[in-house]
Amino acid sequence: DPCLLLYPLDEWNQLAESLNAMARNEAARNAVRYVSDNSTEVELDSHGRLTIPREFLKKVRIEREVAVVGLLRYVELWPRDVYEEQNEARRIASKGVLDSLF
Repeated sequence: DPCLLLYPLDEWNQLAESLNAMARNEAARNAVRYVSDNSTEVELDSHGRLTIPREFLKKVRIEREVAVVGLLRYVELWPRDVYEEQNEARRIASKGVLDSLF
């Protein structure tokens, strides 16, 4: 998906442990490199805001408006227009799962 993932530190640490526990082969090393190359730590400022590095925003084409989507253990940041365009497709694709829950 064309979005950024924001993990709380404890969730990120669990992901890092899972990556570290993977078999030591070329595919696993490349996976760790990919995650490392595409990750950075961000902190809240004194007003509770995050500053996302521009290079990460460019990767997913976030220019001005952003959709912030909570996914239980992490948050996704989407270009608002892309997220809204895909809303109906998400509804249809998730119908069976949601019907089984409710």
